[in-house]
Amino acid sequence: MATESLNELVIRQIRDGQASKLLVEPPHTVSKTHGDAFDASSSPPSTPSTGSTGSKRDWIWSDDEDSSSDGEPDQKRKRRSLSQLSFRTNSGRPSLTGSDHRLCLPGFRDDFQDFCDHPGLMFVDKTRCLFELPDQFRYLLLRPPKFGKTAFLSTMTHFYDVHGAEQFTEHFGPLAVATEALHAIPRHSQHLSLSFALSDINVRVGAKQFAARLTSNFFTELQLFLVKYATELKLSAPETYLSEDDSDVFRKVFDVIKASGHTLFVSIDAYDTPVLSGSLASLHYPTIYQKFVSPQDIEHLLDTCFWGPLLAGSDVIDKLFVAGTLSLQSPAFRKLHLSVPDLPLCCGFTEQEALQFARSILDETTPEKADLHRSCGDYLFPPHAAGTDFDEPVLHPQRLISRISEISSGQPQDNDYSFQLLSDLLQLLPAESDIPNAATLNGLVELLATGAVEVDGPLDAAIDLDGSSVSWSALYHAGALTYDHGSKSTLRVASSEVLSLVSLLPPSCQVMLSNYTQIHSRIDDLVNDRHKLQQEYITALYNHDMEDDPNPLLELLSEVLCDQTQRSLSRKREPHLHGILELVMRNTLCASSARPIDPIILLPTDACVPIVVYQPNLVQHWELKTLTLLGMWRATNLNDEEPTVEALRKLHEELTHDEDDQLLARPYRVWSPSLNAMETVAVGSFFDPEPENPQFVAVGGARVVRRQRPDSLTPP
Repeated sequence: MATESLNELVIRQIRDGQASKLLVEPPHTVSKTHGDAFDASSSPPSTPSTGSTGSKRDWIWSDDEDSSSDGEPDQKRKRRSLSQLSFRTNSGRPSLTGSDHRLCLPGFRDDFQDFCDHPGLMFVDKTRCLFELPDQFRYLLLRPPKFGKTAFLSTMTHFYDVHGAEQFTEHFGPLAVATEALHAIPRHSQHLSLSFALSDINVRVGAKQFAARLTSNFFTELQLFLVKYATELKLSAPETYLSEDDSDVFRKVFDVIKASGHTLFVSIDAYDTPVLSGSLASLHYPTIYQKFVSPQDIEHLLDTCFWGPLLAGSDVIDKLFVAGTLSLQSPAFRKLHLSVPDLPLCCGFTEQEALQFARSILDETTPEKADLHRSCGDYLFPPHAAGTDFDEPVLHPQRLISRISEISSGQPQDNDYSFQLLSDLLQLLPAESDIPNAATLNGLVELLATGAVEVDGPLDAAIDLDGSSVSWSALYHAGALTYDHGSKSTLRVASSEVLSLVSLLPPSCQVMLSNYTQIHSRIDDLVNDRHKLQQEYITALYNHDMEDDPNPLLELLSEVLCDQTQRSLSRKREPHLHGILELVMRNTLCASSARPIDPIILLPTDACVPIVVYQPNLVQHWELKTLTLLGMWRATNLNDEEPTVEALRKLHEELTHDEDDQLLARPYRVWSPSLNAMETVAVGSFFDPEPENPQFVAVGGARVVRRQRPDSLTPP
């Protein structure tokens, strides 16, 4: 296979056993019954191109009930030979192209070895990130569920493992880590690799049974490690080296490693899943889960059975990489002193990677950039170094795979649980809270109305075990939010999926996932009750479209705008017209499922909004503009002082009583690109004399006014 140039995108197929570019997304954060149990005893998934079945989950963050039986240990089941997983090869996947070498989307449990062994399995090379890793490190990587953490851990494991030396050229030779002309290949194949996946641990047991399971799980993992590296460790009988009666099996393993002169690469995947699973389960189902181990006990037992003993290996652990979703704050875990790696692109797809990945599968049916960004998001992860700007945004990898599969099959995917954690967190939100940075239902309404939320302090997303609050930081780490461009304190909605998830699924799946919560399903009742939308909206839309009477619709929009402005007078951000239309026109109690409106809050502020109107088969493109209350105030107060809340409230009250001609004659302070300076203009100047499309302008948070030509309706 030819070597790429430095700037060439390294997305490639695996054909005829050739090594290829790194994987897409095999998360470990789901239960084995519902998307994670690809073992030989499982039935092949109904849609093998994307992974798991669409079976209903009774609890996404816990293991399945079968794992509590006296059967084969979880770790042994996990390590069954890949040769038994025949349905995961090309023969078990639908053809997505017409070539002889069929290109296949990865499933939920594919890792680096899968891509090396299975021709036609698609993935994206992330090995360039290995250049950024030092010879010694202790890192903690936090990313949303199903974002590629397991994939990256798997890649590092194979890269550093001493057993990978013989096949290194075959597996990594064509990849960026070996082909980048400006870099020498980092040191590789130098460590014994010890990996843990804490998602395999069942929390639906009592405290004593959970402690026994922890001990058994780690004991089995360490035994397998000793057997694998018996030669390097000079063990003639590795299977009997450890005994369940040993007081500290970790230290005994570390002692034999130290004596051998070798060092360790340790990876820990889904490290927060046991605590998070127990916490969410106890909060959602307190009666059922009161007999099971508590979140506090889970955290304590992990400290005593895992994190504490792991510290004993500090002198032989050269590299420690821990991955998860939310941050743990337990005492022993903090003693590991993990830092955040500067690897913003190690998980997720850049726009170029996403487009080329989609084109490799879909050919001429590749979705537009805007479609990919709406459905897969623009996730920005802050650099660790202070004062450093954001790197480029990345798209959600599992959502991209699902979107490609949807386009290819023409059917929505009902087995993508990328936002199940988000759903669980949203169900816990109260209407209001006095806790700083706590997310609330009213906060979600404000998020949609203003387009963003301001957050103070770092987004560490520590797990709140008592359930007293869910922070905005937790919603960010669950994939609902991302940083606003150019700001490290402002979060905005990440994608269309987190706004309305259930509506994208087939009716049968909507019933099955009736508890699968998203933002609109949490706030729409609140907004409807506050403004009587269900009673007013359809009539107002009918009058606007059929009777040429815009007043009822303008009055309804103005009411919502005015209310949200009053609620945000003490905030940094004001509501804008895109957000008001999102609250009203995409409210699930008002919007027609037969004629859905695309997410308005995600559109650029200068873009026309396509609105499906009351008349069948017709659409309008509305031009939306927002003139802020602050801009109205500054037009008559040409000093540098910031207005008080009382001053803004007084001006807002005046604006609500103005007639339209008075309102249009008022001054507004705005930036002029031509003058490269601020200027004062009349509100009426923001209307075109003869607009091509209906123009809606929100003025000072008090009124929505409109101007349109009579022939504005056009075919969709």
